[in-house]
Parts: sequence; structure tokens; C-alpha cells
Amino acid sequence: MRSNLVTQILSSLALFCFAAPGHASGGLYDGLTPWLMAVALIWLGLIFLLFLLLRKVSPVWRYVVLGPLIAAPAGLLIAYTLSTIPDTANIRIAKSPVSLGGAIFPAGSEVEYRPSQNSQQPDVPFRVHSDTPVQLGNLEILGLELGRTENDLIQIELSHEQPIEGWICRVSDLELSRVLPNRLFSCYLGIPRTLGAVTWPSNTYVSHDRQSKTGWFVIWRSDNPGNRESTTSVFGMQIRFMEATYDASLKLTKLQLITKDRQSYDCESDIPACLEQLQTRQKQTPQADLPALHPKSGLPGAPLPPPSARGKVVTGQ
Repeated sequence: MRSNLVTQILSSLALFCFAAPGHASGGLYDGLTPWLMAVALIWLGLIFLLFLLLRKVSPVWRYVVLGPLIAAPAGLLIAYTLSTIPDTANIRIAKSPVSLGGAIFPAGSEVEYRPSQNSQQPDVPFRVHSDTPVQLGNLEILGLELGRTENDLIQIELSHEQPIEGWICRVSDLELSRVLPNRLFSCYLGIPRTLGAVTWPSNTYVSHDRQSKTGWFVIWRSDNPGNRESTTSVFGMQIRFMEATYDASLKLTKLQLITKDRQSYDCESDIPACLEQLQTRQKQTPQADLPALHPKSGLPGAPLPPPSARGKVVTGQ
């Protein structure tokens, strides 16, 4: 009897420690491996402790006490999996054209609904995807998703890379303003863009500058997902991180560069003189490691060094 109980404990442990983290490496369980392993160790310790305490108890009571704990890993995995399965009850195939966010999608489009704020009203559509491109102003799109409020952004899926306010955006991860129709809020460049002396690689993040309200904030870093290059060349230097702000006419107002060997260059005043210095590469100052989240963009991994970590700033005199 004891050997059977030990066998069941070890089997349950194997399910929890190996099957769960195996699933955790991707998909629904992405990022859960450390959590699952920690819980598995705590669970194993509890089972072992109870097993020692219940050695002299009748087998029936041992199964009554230990049975639920032995079955817990499988139950937890099943419950978590069911909780993460998307609710497909509100995803329907349109039988007639659907109008959403200023675009009209044809019959046969996939439409996702959510409950109306008024419980007496039918569900309202908030996301549509079509295999056939449709027009949204001057854009040709395949999908559109609305936020919950009028001030939220509109998520767009383009049918192909297209110019929006002068930027060639890639097809995904594109946001438009809902308050100002068809006004670009942010996107990632689909192809490189040269502005003056600086060429921004593809996969550069572009958004409206939240401080100036009218200009642009642009950032590229080598470790952003999707980058094909580990560095990019600017002013003859191998750059691993750069960010800049431009005014509405795309005139450079600020530039920061960090080279492959962690040299830092900041241009915040007298931009022409600073750019001339960068082109001649006369001044180089060491810089600490890549900084953390940029407070203006809110972009995960988009860095801006804190003042204490910037070191000496190189600007035009």
C-alpha cells in the first residue's frame, strides 16, 4: 500500500515539475516556469511532511488526506488552461458588411463583440478582421480594433507597408488616434528612413512626442524584438541605441546615441554644431550600461538614462 502511495506521489510530482514547465516555455504558460517550479517544491515538501506524519494512520485516512494534494497539480493545470482559452462565443462571422472605426468590412469578416455598457442593449463590435483589404481614409487595412473609450487608440493591421504622415509603417503594431481620425499615434518603421544626417533602421519605433504634442519621438535599440541588425552605423560609428525628437516639420530637436562600446553622445542644444562634432567624432565620453524604460514613450525596453547616469554631455558650444 505504501509503495502504491509513493508511486502516485512521484507520478504527480513528475506531472507538475516536468509537464507544466514544459508547457510554460511558450504559449499559454509563457513566463510561468519559475512560478510553477516554486509551487512544485512547496507542494512536494507538504506532501512529504504529511506522509511522515501519517505513516501510522490507516491507509483509508492517508488517501483521504493525501488524495486531493496528489491530484492537485493536474487539477491546477486543467483549471489554468481552461481560464486562458479565449472566449469564442463573441466571435462571429459577419453575414453582412460591418462598419467600425470609419472602415466598412465585407460580409465574411471575423467580428469580435463585447457586452454593451447598457445591459439592455446588444453586444457591440470592437474588433474586425477581413481577408479582403478595405479602405480607412487613405490606408488599406485588413483589421481594426477599438479601445473601450472614445479617447483610446485604434489598433490597425495594414494590408502592406504604407506611408502615414511621412513614415513607412510596418503592417502590425500600428496605432491611430481616435480623437483625430487617421492621425498616426505610433508605429514601427517597415523600411529605413533617412532624416538629415541620421538614418533610422527598420523596426524603429515612432510616436507623437507627448511633450511637444506636435512633434515626433523616435527610438531604436539593438535588442528590440524583430531587429535583424545588432548595431547600425551612424556618423561612421556602430550604434546600439539611439533616440531623437523632431518637431512637426521633422527638424531634429534632440539626439542621443550610445555606441557598441558604450560611448554616449547627447545633442540637446545647438544641434547643427553638435552634429558637426559627431561627424568628426572629436569628443567621446564613456556611458553606463543601457538605461531603462523611457518615461515619454512608455515603450517596454525603450531607454532613457537618468540624469545621474548620463555622465558628461557632448553638445555644440
